[in-house]
Amino acid sequence: MISRPDKVERAIQLRLTELARAWKETSRSYSVPYCTRQLKRAIGAQGRERGYAVHTAAPGFRQVLVMWTRTNQKAARIIDGLIQQVSRFKQNRRGDRYLFACYLMDSEKFIFRVHVVSRPA
Repeated sequence: MISRPDKVERAIQLRLTELARAWKETSRSYSVPYCTRQLKRAIGAQGRERGYAVHTAAPGFRQVLVMWTRTNQKAARIIDGLIQQVSRFKQNRRGDRYLFACYLMDSEKFIFRVHVVSRPA
């Protein structure tokens, strides 16, 4: 089920939006490893500030999935596909939350979508 972002998700969205703005303002291209490190720092800091254990590749009640593509249309297709995969994931529990963040290279900004598991597979 598509849902509104909660307080933590809004804070992560704000951090990623600020990060995208900083990347755009410097107007230079960055390597994927550099961007990945910055994303992990931004998301990790937000989780740690709120007392969460932060893991970059572990299942849990809250997942933040970050990707990139060129256009909004491609992002929508990618996120729709990921939501379908999430809905088939047998280890989900009702209420598990997924924040999808997709960086649009053409417009140099993030778009976001939140999915909350309503029925486990």
